[in-house]
Amino acid sequence: IITASYSMDALSVGFSQTDDDNAGTTDDVKTTYLGATYAVSDAMTVGIQFVKGDDADAAEDEEVTQFDIGYDLGGLMIYAYHSQAENVGGVANTDADGYGIKLHQKF
Repeated sequence: IITASYSMDALSVGFSQTDDDNAGTTDDVKTTYLGATYAVSDAMTVGIQFVKGDDADAAEDEEVTQFDIGYDLGGLMIYAYHSQAENVGGVANTDADGYGIKLHQKF
C-alpha cells in the first residue's frame, strides 16, 4: 500500500494505491485512488475522487469518478454525491451512474 496526502489552506489532496497479489492465481488487482477536496467556506466543501481498478483477469479496467458537496448545519451534515462508473466489474461498456444524499446527525 502506498499513500500520500497534502493539505494547504482550504485544499486537500490524497493518493493511495493498493496491489493485491492473490498467491497461486492470476487474479491480481491494483487499485488507484486520487481525490481532492476544497473548503469553500467554514460550512461547505466540494470534492472530486477518481478510482481505477486494474484486475489482471478482467478485460477492461474499471474506472469511477465521483463529485460531491457537503454542508454543515451545525449538528447536521448534509452530503450529496454523483458517481459515474465505466467498465463495471471489468466488463467493457458496462457503465453506471449513482446519486445519493446522506444526512449525519451529531449529538
